[in-house]
Amino acid sequence: MMLRRHWRTACATGAVALAVIAGGCAAPHDGGTPRSPAAAGVPSAVAAGHGPHARAAKAKAAAATAPRVPLTVPNSVRARQAVRLTACTATGTGGHASGTVIAPGTRAAAYTITVFFTTRQATVLGYGTAKVRPVPGKTIPWAVGTHFKAPPGMRCVLRGASAS
Repeated sequence: MMLRRHWRTACATGAVALAVIAGGCAAPHDGGTPRSPAAAGVPSAVAAGHGPHARAAKAKAAAATAPRVPLTVPNSVRARQAVRLTACTATGTGGHASGTVIAPGTRAAAYTITVFFTTRQATVLGYGTAKVRPVPGKTIPWAVGTHFKAPPGMRCVLRGASAS
């Protein structure tokens, strides 16, 4: 009895998915006017933006608009010790982070600084990278800004620093 109930659920789910796919690919029925979702066999819950298929479509759309965050960021202990993040502000167009670099040693090096802009819960909203070439022993400022909708409580995370 239990197996039969699961089989019916699986068949019903498959039928709904098939209806959604077929409805999205169907040709207009009167030579030019597209069919409504209900006429195309799409359940009203999906057409109205509810149900598991609608949630999956919304998640896919959100993933397409999410920032492309680098999976790996160059980071070295020595370079990171030279970098300071001193300011983090939300702007009308996104986020802005700034700080300083004091290069150790006697040779000049190019520093790459990566900052992630996050929500209070650590969801990455965007990121930015700054490249600076400080003179050894001197303090040089750096700044990063990027465009996104900054929520209240936005935070800046110094994600990586490297010197080459």
